[in-house]
Amino acid sequence: MPHLINQVLLGQYEAALSMLRDAIASCPPEHWDKKVANDTARFVAFHTLYCTDIYLSRNQAAFTSHEFVLEGRGLPYGQPLPKGTLPRGLPQPRAVEYVDFCIAKARAVLARESEHDLAGESGFGAPICRAEMHIYNIRHVQHHTGALAAHIRRLVPEFPEDGMGWIDSGTVRVD
Repeated sequence: MPHLINQVLLGQYEAALSMLRDAIASCPPEHWDKKVANDTARFVAFHTLYCTDIYLSRNQAAFTSHEFVLEGRGLPYGQPLPKGTLPRGLPQPRAVEYVDFCIAKARAVLARESEHDLAGESGFGAPICRAEMHIYNIRHVQHHTGALAAHIRRLVPEFPEDGMGWIDSGTVRVD
């Protein structure tokens, strides 16, 4: 990895996605298809990972459908869902696998992105550079991870702190 910023971004992707993995794995199975605010835990997890996956791509045209997208959306990327419907999301074990897929993708992407790439356009029409798009993407993961974790703690107040604790930069916890 050529630059400090790449290492910092990867460390934060790994930490944020590991915390999301913990939240997904910690959700009681009987609550996976129940509401977290306006959507189900299943949908929130898929939405978070799907967006992470897309934004790790260089741009929308570079993103291609794969098994997690096809299973979670029911349609390839780029094909609109029927009006008024949401993606069905993934079963809990598959969502955990999708987290690992996104961590591997973050590692590959940040290993090859240069300082020039990171200073260039976001690739998604946003008026920010690629480096800031990565930060935006990490914040999105953190937002939904916090919502899932808070939801689980309300469901299971006696849940042990070490089951969904803080993960430092670059620490990937694999159960």
